Amino acid sequence: MAEYLYQADSDADALILAVVFATEEAYRKNAESPAMDVSYRRLCELMVTDPEWHDGTVVFAHP
Repeated sequence: MAEYLYQADSDADALILAVVFATEEAYRKNAESPAMDVSYRRLCELMVTDPEWHDGTVVFAHP
């Protein structure tokens, strides 16, 4: 549904990606897809360190 890429104010090299799915089922389907795995591994090759991963639930949104 939405995707946001933030650059941290405190560290220009730190990026934060937030992705919003319509349902948890859609999130899981995406996470478990072979194509997403390939894309994720390619992205990791560009990173200096492994990414931190934080799952959560949207509790408020204002369009």
